[in-house]
Amino acid sequence: LEVSNDMTETQNVATYARIRPYNPAINEDRRVTARCVDGTSIVNADGDMEGTYNFTAAYDMQHSNDYVFENAMKPLLDFKILQGITSIFMVYGQSGSGKSFTLVGENGYLGLLPMSLQYLLSKENVENIHIS
Repeated sequence: LEVSNDMTETQNVATYARIRPYNPAINEDRRVTARCVDGTSIVNADGDMEGTYNFTAAYDMQHSNDYVFENAMKPLLDFKILQGITSIFMVYGQSGSGKSFTLVGENGYLGLLPMSLQYLLSKENVENIHIS
């Protein structure tokens, strides 16, 4: 999946979905009901029911936080936040769906928020960061 950086440069709203990696720590069922299709859709099949959900980009279990950062968060930082445009990046999902893993990270894996702060603080034109 290659995501064009001009996507975030020209759009005001982008939606992303991620199927998080299996987490043995929460003793979950290893049966996967959702899958990525064409890098922009998630198909969820549960029994006889199947739903397809479309996004700007969709990431599966093999995509690391680094990959999601490079393709979803970094374009937002470059083309919106560093241009002075107030922006929001929010995560949403049911309990155990991977929100904290993706946004904050865990031992040995940085999440999108710390990666974003590192990236912004490495820029010469960033004097301070206000988080509210």
